[in-house]
Amino acid sequence: MTNPRCKTWVRVVATIFFAVMAIGAYFMKPSAIIGVIAIVIIEALFKLKQAQSVKQLLKLPRLSLILGLLWLVVAGATYEAGNRVVLQQTYIPVTQGRTMPAIHFVSMGVSGEGGYNAHDALVMGQLATKEERSAYSKKLLIKRLKKMGPFGYLQFLVKKQRNNTADGTFAWVKEGHFINLDPTPTVTTGLAGNLNQFVYLYGTRLGDFRFIAQAWWVIWLALIALGWSDKRKFVLILRTMVIGGMLYLLIFEGGRSRYLIQFLPAFFMLAALVYDRSFAFVARVYRWGTGQLMHQSKTETGDNDATSH
Repeated sequence: MTNPRCKTWVRVVATIFFAVMAIGAYFMKPSAIIGVIAIVIIEALFKLKQAQSVKQLLKLPRLSLILGLLWLVVAGATYEAGNRVVLQQTYIPVTQGRTMPAIHFVSMGVSGEGGYNAHDALVMGQLATKEERSAYSKKLLIKRLKKMGPFGYLQFLVKKQRNNTADGTFAWVKEGHFINLDPTPTVTTGLAGNLNQFVYLYGTRLGDFRFIAQAWWVIWLALIALGWSDKRKFVLILRTMVIGGMLYLLIFEGGRSRYLIQFLPAFFMLAALVYDRSFAFVARVYRWGTGQLMHQSKTETGDNDATSH
């Protein structure tokens, strides 16, 4: 869409495809729009970097403006069509009046540890209209923020970020119905029996699974963190998606690492793309540290020789 070397018809098709896919992703999972926002941010920053001056930046090619407008039109039309399909289909009954406002999840995100709040959900079910639910959630959000205060809210966000990212198993068998069978393994021999012992709630090796999962999670995070020098566009988009996902969970309902599952594709691709940079960085630090130790050792040896003379 943004590549001036591509033919016009290719850029038009790419624009339409990008708009439809972006809105389709939003309908499937609203937080998926973070990926679209990341793409727009990085593309805009690259354009800013390429421009020699503000005046040059403002002189956008006419085709770029047309493509931008086309994207907005197609995205708007896709959104309207999607809403119409949802309302007209009969496979799953949808009651529009029971829609939960976004501010409800923001208010829930500052209660307790920042996760699901059963009392809030119960009140939402009792209020008749969306306007009433929005007004109640807004009032509750302001009350909770005032009670925390600026410093308290900052402490809360630090704790919530820790909870959002700490568990490498992503709350496996801690909540919900992960396995719709007896949580105690009934098969105890062979490959299936060994696997059951690893992943069932009352498996004898569940602790081993949690240890391995946590170790891999720490390794992935280390690979991502140490690969900071990689400035390729796609890598920057993935990095922005990861940061955006974390901010999203800080603002909305979170508080447990299972909420991070929706952003794992960005984590996995990012770690896979930057791992070589991470290994190179560790090797440089190791060589530098070894060189410093050798230099210090030679210096001390020289001092000892001088003293003996």
